[in-house]
Amino acid sequence: MIEATDVRATVAAFVTRLAGRPVDDDEPIVSSRLLESIAVVQLVEFLERTLAITVDDDDLEIGNFDSVSAIVALARAKRAVR
Repeated sequence: MIEATDVRATVAAFVTRLAGRPVDDDEPIVSSRLLESIAVVQLVEFLERTLAITVDDDDLEIGNFDSVSAIVALARAKRAVR
């Protein structure tokens, strides 16, 4: 399992792979259409598998996935409640 300190690096690397280029932590990635909806599905699957978290239906809001920082915050919150 990924250590808490590595969550940002892990998320950033995967988002970079999906986007095809480096992405700043606070850069909009969904609202700017840098990532399409299928990429967001891949991202959710990656988070659940790699970070051992569960992304609930209530979590599937654009604000939770629109930047690396937002994704990291969601992942850390999910890991804290396990």
